[in-house]
Amino acid sequence: MIQYVTIHPDNPQERLLQKAVAVVRQGGVIALPTDSSYALGCHLGDKAAVERIRSLRGVDDRHHLTLMCRDLSQIGQFARVDNARYRLLKATTPGSYTFILEGTRELPRRVLHPKRKTIGLRIPAHTVTLALLEALGEPLLTSTLILAGDEDRLTEGWEIRDRLDGQLELILDGGHCGIEPTTVVDLTGALPVLIRAGLGALAPLGWTKEARMEPAMIQTIAIAALPIIFAITLHEAAHGYAARHFGDPTAWQAGRITANPLKHIDLVGTILVPAIILLVSGNSILFGWAKPVPVDFGRLRHPKSDMLWVAAAGPGANLAMLLLWAAVLKLTWLLPINFFSLPMSVMAKFGMSINIALMVLNLFPLPPLDGGRIAVSLLPRDAAWQFAKLERFGFPILLLLLFTGILGSLLTPVMRLVGGLVEIIFQFPS
Repeated sequence: MIQYVTIHPDNPQERLLQKAVAVVRQGGVIALPTDSSYALGCHLGDKAAVERIRSLRGVDDRHHLTLMCRDLSQIGQFARVDNARYRLLKATTPGSYTFILEGTRELPRRVLHPKRKTIGLRIPAHTVTLALLEALGEPLLTSTLILAGDEDRLTEGWEIRDRLDGQLELILDGGHCGIEPTTVVDLTGALPVLIRAGLGALAPLGWTKEARMEPAMIQTIAIAALPIIFAITLHEAAHGYAARHFGDPTAWQAGRITANPLKHIDLVGTILVPAIILLVSGNSILFGWAKPVPVDFGRLRHPKSDMLWVAAAGPGANLAMLLLWAAVLKLTWLLPINFFSLPMSVMAKFGMSINIALMVLNLFPLPPLDGGRIAVSLLPRDAAWQFAKLERFGFPILLLLLFTGILGSLLTPVMRLVGGLVEIIFQFPS
């Protein structure tokens, strides 16, 4: 027989909570009230109980289950949460929200989405549920109580008993819960994506009622476009400015010493290649290029020594933009979460990432990269002449290193070091 427990919705009795805890720890499946509707719940580590919930719901392993947590520290244990996501979670929990996040190794693989390795997480705003989680001392794996073949949620304890007698171990009847679902937000991409508008208000997320449920790919392209374009084009403009300063007016005469990105954009190198790498390949090194600024090194006042400064100007521009985007990120963290600060913080992080990547990549000592030209400038004349002969093979070698992952393994530690130093300088929270 199913255990039917009527519990006080505002002052839940400890002995009844302990009865539910015992059932969960023994592998049972329970029905419990939440701030949106009733839910099915079981122990996270019990495979048979998880499969029973999926069977009752009529869903497979591609349907996200939800891990109910009592506080943010538990969410941080079971999901990957950076500073921006933590601020958003802090502003919306406890509440009627379910967040899709990438799970950590603390979670059994069977409870994660099989392809995305994600799971739903929430901190409910219901006294009984929070008290149960406190008594249990660990999260509870749950799913909304909609039975297979039904369209509506079960909203009353007696109704759940009539429909599921013999299929559950215990029902916690905390009174009517309502039928409106939680607001579901995907936090796995660059920007939050609204999956379902529900009981949780959209304003704390920086959205209006007309918030669009745009695909994550479209949002990623939109938010990353400006930092990527300026990181690549201003890099090239800096080369032209330095060349003019040291005696070569070629770039200035061609109208290339300008911050106008339209003068530098290469359709393939500035837009298509970075977008493909960013969204498809998952490569740790973001790669791209603009139209090369024409530099006649023979017209420099001291060609060999001045070459160093002309080459270093590009990475120097990326360093300046890195610090600028870091300042923007610091500013957005001082503002409340809204429709302005949230996308700006994500844009600032993209700006930091792309400028770190381009600065470190271009300093790699391989002609025709800036690092290769710096090396030519610093080497003795005969060695510099021999090293410069690599330039005709430089681009194929670079692509080979990039797509085999060798370049990433060489440069990623350096990029992390640079990023860590910037975090220390701007006192970003760890």
